[in-house]
Amino acid sequence: MSVTITDLHNAIIQAFEAQFTDRVETIATYRATSTDPINTPALLLEMEDASEGPDAGDERTPLRCRFTAHCMLSFQTPNVEIEVREFAAEVFRLVRSNLWGLSGSVKRPEQIEMGPGQCKPGKAGYESCYVTWEQVIYLGDTVWTNEGTMPTEVYVAYEPNTGAGGDYEAVE
Repeated sequence: MSVTITDLHNAIIQAFEAQFTDRVETIATYRATSTDPINTPALLLEMEDASEGPDAGDERTPLRCRFTAHCMLSFQTPNVEIEVREFAAEVFRLVRSNLWGLSGSVKRPEQIEMGPGQCKPGKAGYESCYVTWEQVIYLGDTVWTNEGTMPTEVYVAYEPNTGAGGDYEAVE
């Protein structure tokens, strides 16, 4: 199954929507340049950057993505300092070990962290926390087609005892 960054992003958003149905007003992509007001509670997903990930040996492109989920509550929320941390902790639990329905094309999240976000103080502002993690996605199609006969016995030998008449041992 060929997977794209868009597929992973949409799968994460869908998982957020399923988890926070009727409790979070805005679940969307984070836009750093937006000046539009945000209806809270809000959960905004950002892909901060990406680098090369571990090669799976199947010709797919391994991309290690760094995601951030911005958890935001209105400054007017009772006990907002604690409530925003509870919100972020629930996101943390959701992210932990989640493959977003893309098993085989993504690895488990790593380096999951939670902390205080940037806030806009004042009566009309908000309080925020972030959850950030790294996750490897394998882009493109694998060269392995799973066609042919699966071996039932495997043998190994070490140089110089290889080739015809070599000293092979069965691998169990």
